[in-house]
Amino acid sequence: MRIWLTAILLLGLLLLPMAAQAQGQVRIASLEVNLWPEYDKPEMLVIYYLALPADLEYPLTLTLRVPSSVKRPHVVAIGDAPDTVSDLGVEYSVNQEGEWTNVVITVTAPFIQLEYYDPGLKKDGDSRHFVYEWPGDYAVDDFGVRVQQPAGAENLQTDPPLENVVVEQDTLTYHFASFGSLQAGEPFNLELSYQKGNDTLTVSTLQVQPGTPLGESAGGRFSLNRYLPWILGGVGIALILGGGLYFWQSSRPAPSKRKRHATRREAVVSDGEAIYCHQCGKRAQPGDRFCRACGTRLRRDGG
Repeated sequence: MRIWLTAILLLGLLLLPMAAQAQGQVRIASLEVNLWPEYDKPEMLVIYYLALPADLEYPLTLTLRVPSSVKRPHVVAIGDAPDTVSDLGVEYSVNQEGEWTNVVITVTAPFIQLEYYDPGLKKDGDSRHFVYEWPGDYAVDDFGVRVQQPAGAENLQTDPPLENVVVEQDTLTYHFASFGSLQAGEPFNLELSYQKGNDTLTVSTLQVQPGTPLGESAGGRFSLNRYLPWILGGVGIALILGGGLYFWQSSRPAPSKRKRHATRREAVVSDGEAIYCHQCGKRAQPGDRFCRACGTRLRRDGG
């Protein structure tokens, strides 16, 4: 039993350096670090757009270090293309190691987007200051940095300088530069400072851009002008038909009221004069020969 345990331990010790070597052999094809100070929080939003070589076999494990003040990343997304990355079903874990937090990601596709908020953005009156560090976890063939200048900020400076400046469609100014390749274990530091006289977050200043006005031929759009003649024609026909129906109804003769027919008994009574009993005065009914009250024989004219 001891021989087997010793063999297993020795095999594990041999495999650990091999795993570490395999981890170290992973190269990053491109990494763009985006720094967005005071975007939607009074902190530094750091975004990694990372691409791995196309010839790697997946899944593989990638460990990226972020400052220890970052307890968890905000977003970890993976995809087959930069514009199709998703955080749905992505597996990752975090653990603290000294001044770093290790973000251990199970990578299943070549494109990765990692976001986290760094509270290391310092504020002193109107002055802002921040230091970013890439610890050199992997070799990078193309390393670049892009900084979003906060709305209302002035005199933004970086060291090393980001010489390219552009105003994007969101009306914000971006400073960027590419620094070529970095070796595994080679750190990169960038110092950032600017002036800003308020605490307004950039996201609150962005306005929704109006879309292109819809034309008359746009799909799903109802054109009243196109159908207005048909609508008016239909209303006119309905009015003509309604008026004709009303005229026809009003011109018909009104039905006469049916006369009530008298019963046979009433007709008989109305044919002659009323007869009364000469003995008790009781009125007799038509056809009576004797009084129904006293039995006296009734007197009739000519009788």
